[in-house]
Amino acid sequence: MSKEEAQTILDSELDRIRSMSHHELLQTTASDPYTADQVGPSGEKYTICIKTKLKSRKKGLVRIKASVRETEGREVVKKIPILRIPITFYQVVGLMTILTIGPDDSN
Repeated sequence: MSKEEAQTILDSELDRIRSMSHHELLQTTASDPYTADQVGPSGEKYTICIKTKLKSRKKGLVRIKASVRETEGREVVKKIPILRIPITFYQVVGLMTILTIGPDDSN
């Protein structure tokens, strides 16, 4: 996974969130998390997940957790030296960003 490419994809989705009015952003807190699959310029497949949650009803603060990860994990094989047993698992790499937006922070 290219961290630069993944960050660019995540930033483009966050720009869309940042362009929403505060009222629209508050409405997203009642819905399921937003997920989408995107293909980067290199051909790598990424899955984006954006969750919104009302952090403070009184202040109108919305917490946004946005993550991007590889769509397909990579097989990793590690050997335990003492037991001489190979262990196979899938490793998924990703990035996460957390931000809070209040009524005065939106457009």
